[in-house]
Amino acid sequence: MYVDFELDPESKAGEILLAPPNLVPDKVLDAFINRSKQHIYLLLDASGRLVGLRLPDMVGMLPESFIKHREHDVQIDQDEDEEEDEVYVTFGPLSVFIEYTYPCVFPELRGMVNFDFDPHDHLVGLEVVDASSLLHL
Repeated sequence: MYVDFELDPESKAGEILLAPPNLVPDKVLDAFINRSKQHIYLLLDASGRLVGLRLPDMVGMLPESFIKHREHDVQIDQDEDEEEDEVYVTFGPLSVFIEYTYPCVFPELRGMVNFDFDPHDHLVGLEVVDASSLLHL
């Protein structure tokens, strides 16, 4: 599975790419996280598959350790469970405490996306359910 990220240092906005950059987003879905009052935009291609996430405040939304280490090309940890058809991507240390999970279900999605947050409202994980239908694996 392809995973990368792009960060604009001036605006502090960024995108987490879940598919090669040649797969261009065709539709944007807004997941508003009530508890943290933040938006996460799900980027879908023309076939309805998830190609990335847009974070208006990527620096504030992801753990500081992730932002710093990614500048040195540290890999994002990802687990693919083919039997369960789920993919989990972590942003930062694997041992981080998950305070809450925000389930994201839209009629346009072919699966479900769960966002995991730590006690400081940082996005620390992304679980994609029905991954073979929702992602370009």
